[in-house]
Amino acid sequence: MENKIKLALKQAILKSLPVFQKFCEQYQEPYRVWSKRKEGGWQGIYEQRPSATQVFMAAEKHLQENASDFANLFFSTYSEYGEGKLVGCYMGMEQIANDKAHILKKAIGCLWERHETFDCNEACVDAVVSEFAEFVESPSIRLRFQSQLQNYQMTAPSLKLAENLTIRRLDSREISAQAAALRLSAASA
Repeated sequence: MENKIKLALKQAILKSLPVFQKFCEQYQEPYRVWSKRKEGGWQGIYEQRPSATQVFMAAEKHLQENASDFANLFFSTYSEYGEGKLVGCYMGMEQIANDKAHILKKAIGCLWERHETFDCNEACVDAVVSEFAEFVESPSIRLRFQSQLQNYQMTAPSLKLAENLTIRRLDSREISAQAAALRLSAASA
């Protein structure tokens, strides 16, 4: 990917992050955080944390403005991602050109998922931009698969298997996110 496109994405992200951080103070919600107790079992407590959904909705106008230069450069160079073109794999495809801020939203969402803050340094932003550039240039994509193992114990922190597969314990952050997703899917069923 051309450096000017990567730079435009980086600038759009860096311009958007302070807006998101400002909205974080306004839009809070209770979030249940799970942690393992010393005596065994799990305990969940509620903490206030920014509502990423509300923050993204509040920042929509800024996202559209900040994404403009990047989107124009990207879609003019990579026409295969443009209007009416499907992007993805058989598990899910999208028309990303319908929303000029789609890529910017996904990049900022990635930063939120990794760091649980919009107050990210330039190195964090560079990492996301580089990963996006690799995705665009790569003929294949990686998928993350996660499954729960029951009645399985191991002392090592992880177990490497063939073909780049790993068995590892989820950390408390991942457990909390998984529990929230399960509650959400149960509530919508």
